[in-house]
Formats: sequence, C-alpha cells, structure tokens
Amino acid sequence: KEAVASFERSLALHTDMEVAYTMATALLQLKDTAKAAAVFQQMEQASGSSASMHIMAARAYDSAGMTDDAEKEYKAAIAADAKRSHAHYFLGLFYLTHNQWESTPQIVQEFQQEVALNPTDFFGNYFLGYLASVEKNYEASDRFLKIASAAKPDWPEPYLYMGLNAYGRGDDKQAEELLRQAIKL
Repeated sequence: KEAVASFERSLALHTDMEVAYTMATALLQLKDTAKAAAVFQQMEQASGSSASMHIMAARAYDSAGMTDDAEKEYKAAIAADAKRSHAHYFLGLFYLTHNQWESTPQIVQEFQQEVALNPTDFFGNYFLGYLASVEKNYEASDRFLKIASAAKPDWPEPYLYMGLNAYGRGDDKQAEELLRQAIKL
C-alpha cells in the first residue's frame, strides 16, 4: 500500500509510463483489479498503443497469478494488432508455461499463427522448432530453427536444438558442428 501511495505521488508530479506500470502491478498484488485496470487504460490512452498495453497488462496479471485476466489481455492484444504485437507468440508462451512446458494443439496453433503473421521472426519459429524437436520431428524442427537462427544469428538456442536433432538422427558430425556453434555463441 505504501508503494502505491508513493507511485501516486510520483505520477502526480510527473507522468512516467514505467512508474504507472509498476503502480498497476502493485495494485494487482493488492488485488485491486479495478484500479489497476484504470491505470492500464490511462497508459493505453497516453501511449496510443492498445496492443502493446494489453501485452503489458497481461504480463502483469500473469505475474499476480490472475491467469484468466492475463489470457483475456493477450486475446485483446490479438484483436487490436496481432502482427506488430506478436500477441500469438505471447499467448502461446503463456499457455506453454502454464502447461509445464508440455505442448498441446492449442499452443502449437498460437505459434503457427504467429509465424503466419511474421514468417521470418525469431520467436514463433524458435518455439515451433523447439516443440517439434521435443516431438522428435527433426525435419520440421530444423526448418523452423533455421529461420530462427537467421533472424537472430547470435542466439545459441536454435543451434543447440539443431545439434540435438542431428544427434537424434544419428548424424554425429553435424551434431558436433552445431553444438560447437551453440557453445561458441
């Protein structure tokens, strides 16, 4: 409660999106969802970015253990601007983490929708590659992971999973090359 009071005083002196967001998350921890929603609404109006504000609100709700509200906010971001917000990725990741990193058709569908909107983007491709690797569908996994590695060539994770895929296929030479690249990165 003291933090919220301090944030309110700070915001009265100077509008600051980070302070407003931190205050809204503190309000959610206090279970004052109506006041938090009002702060998120003010932030949306000030920024003019509905989709990104819905993503931020969703993450705050999720952190506060309010998963139903988080899911609604991710879906609102999809409705507002699915392409630029990467909201399908965020919703897929939300489902994946809340399902203890076990895949479901719903999770895969969210990442597929993300890739349909952003075909060369890292995150949707990476998670589709990761999930396909876990399912031992190495060909599909490699296809997505190659796109992910091209999008972010300095990230080791795609090379790690492509290396594991090569190892799973019994191609030790390629596995070693890819795993060494992951280690290098």
